[in-house]
Amino acid sequence: MTDEASLPTAAETTRLVLAIVIQAEPLLFELWQAHSLTLTQLHCLKKLQQESVTAGELARRLGIQAASLTRVLGRLESQGLVTRSTGQGDRRTVVVSLTQSGHETLGALSLGLDNPLFQGIRELGPEDRRHLHEGLLALLSQVRRLAEADPVGVP
Repeated sequence: MTDEASLPTAAETTRLVLAIVIQAEPLLFELWQAHSLTLTQLHCLKKLQQESVTAGELARRLGIQAASLTRVLGRLESQGLVTRSTGQGDRRTVVVSLTQSGHETLGALSLGLDNPLFQGIRELGPEDRRHLHEGLLALLSQVRRLAEADPVGVP
C-alpha cells in the first residue's frame, strides 16, 4: 500500500509538467522558424491529415472557439496549407481540407530528434517510458474532459 503523504501533490506535478514544457520550448521555436507554424496551427493540420471536416467540427476537435479557428485557418490558408470551401448540402457550412502543400509540410516536419526532450524520453527504460506514456494519456484525457465541460477556459 502506498503512503498518501509520499505521493506528489497536484501542484508539484503541475510544476513538473511546466518544467517539461519549458524544455520543449526550443522545439516549438524550431517549428516556428522552419515552417512558420504555431503549435495550434500544427494541431489543426494534424486534425485534417486524415479527412476534411467542417469548420465547426474542427473547432470542436481542437477545443477552440469558432472565432479563434477563423484566425488560425486564415493564416494556414494564406500559407497555402488548407482550403476552405462551401459544403455541398448546406451552403452555410464551411469544409476545411488539407492541401497537397499541407500534406508535404506535415511530412517534412522534424520532431526535434536531436532535442534533449526527445533524447531523454528515448533513454528512459521501456517500463518507465510505458508508465510516462500512460500517465500523459490519462492527463490529456482529463484535461480534454475538463475543457469540454468549461470551454470558456480553453484558448
